[in-house]
Amino acid sequence: MKQLYTSAALLMFLLCSGCGGDTRESLADEGVDKMQEMVDVLKGVTDASSAKSAGPKIKALTQEMEAISARGDKLPEPTADELKEIEAGPNKRMEAVSQKFMQEIERISRDPAMLAEMGEIDSDMR
Repeated sequence: MKQLYTSAALLMFLLCSGCGGDTRESLADEGVDKMQEMVDVLKGVTDASSAKSAGPKIKALTQEMEAISARGDKLPEPTADELKEIEAGPNKRMEAVSQKFMQEIERISRDPAMLAEMGEIDSDMR
């Protein structure tokens, strides 16, 4: 579970600092898309069994998000214009996706069986 929060925080940092991919904005968009995929996987978690089967998907998405971050780390510091573009586009989308992500995490956290399986997923990712 901690890994999921860490991944979300890492992506938020990536977007807020203006990191991108081939372009800053395209990499930020890619990161938001991966975060949305993670939300979609979490929405499918309805019991311990589905929580366990979500594990490989969550792990793969986390690795993809880390790869996006690594690509962003190779870029030079963003210009003021690049920061404005990201603020206007990907950051707005990320706010909405992050809210959905947190809602799903909270929902899963309320069920001890699902939480136990998600804890195993977190342990596997360390």
